[in-house]
Amino acid sequence: MAAVMLMVKVIFVVTVIFRFLVRFSISKCKRVCAHCKYIFAGRTCSKGCCWRLLMIKKYRKKPVVIEAMHFKSFCIYQSILDWMHWHGCMSLINGNQQIIIPTLEGNHIASVGDYIIKGIAGEFYPCKPDIFEKSYDEIEYEI
Repeated sequence: MAAVMLMVKVIFVVTVIFRFLVRFSISKCKRVCAHCKYIFAGRTCSKGCCWRLLMIKKYRKKPVVIEAMHFKSFCIYQSILDWMHWHGCMSLINGNQQIIIPTLEGNHIASVGDYIIKGIAGEFYPCKPDIFEKSYDEIEYEI
């Protein structure tokens, strides 16, 4: 029992010392990342990249123009399928009034009310109306 208590105390002391050393090294030690040559106070990942490369960053969607069709009702499904087949996408209709769209991630299902988007690489995918309306604005064609 005494040996276990001694071992717990030793582990506690080692943990406290390790935490102190880590804090001290982060605040006092300046190192240069071998990958990007950035001078920083902190740790590097296993590839040598500085910790700043591993942080969550914010990104803004690039302003690209996409084509989309609103799957408003099931009666226009043939127009949507013709549009998708014209661009090489072999989509199908299932028995639940849904369009099955093959993508690289597997089959996606577009229900009535969804938007079908043709992306910048020519790929098709469905998008729920609330997300579509937050992400895209309709533009007028210039003739």
